[in-house]
Amino acid sequence: MSIFQKIKGDLHFRELFKGGSIALFFRLLSALASYVLIYVLAKVYGAEGVGIFTTSWTILMISAVVAKLGFDTSIVKFLAVSLGQRSYNKLRIIYKKGLLFVFLSSVIASIIVFFLSDYFVTIFYTNVKEAWLLKIVAVSIIPFAILSYNSESLKGLKKI
Repeated sequence: MSIFQKIKGDLHFRELFKGGSIALFFRLLSALASYVLIYVLAKVYGAEGVGIFTTSWTILMISAVVAKLGFDTSIVKFLAVSLGQRSYNKLRIIYKKGLLFVFLSSVIASIIVFFLSDYFVTIFYTNVKEAWLLKIVAVSIIPFAILSYNSESLKGLKKI
């Protein structure tokens, strides 16, 4: 049996194949865009600019992962189960509670990074004037964590 016959015959496999193909396409596009961004940063700002960007991005990513407390991973399962049971009220309750926890923990993480930004600058950067960059990163934690939570929620609803 060829892969095309399997795709036509199995509804779940077709859905998986379609969703996976779309996700793969956007992952590849994202990797290409990241490469182009780093290349442009290196050409325009040099190695120091790339270092500042990657350090700031790493602080944002680590802070957002901590702020999400694993809710972004678990929401996929809980929403999928609720959707399968057609329990839409339960689905809304689970989503809202998770969103509230992610919001509150991301506010706390944002405050911590904001007030520790001067300390982080002395560790990671040679020039102290870059502290404003980490203050922007601190403020960005909240929308980034919520965006990631919502993205995973859409996966749980089979809206890849």
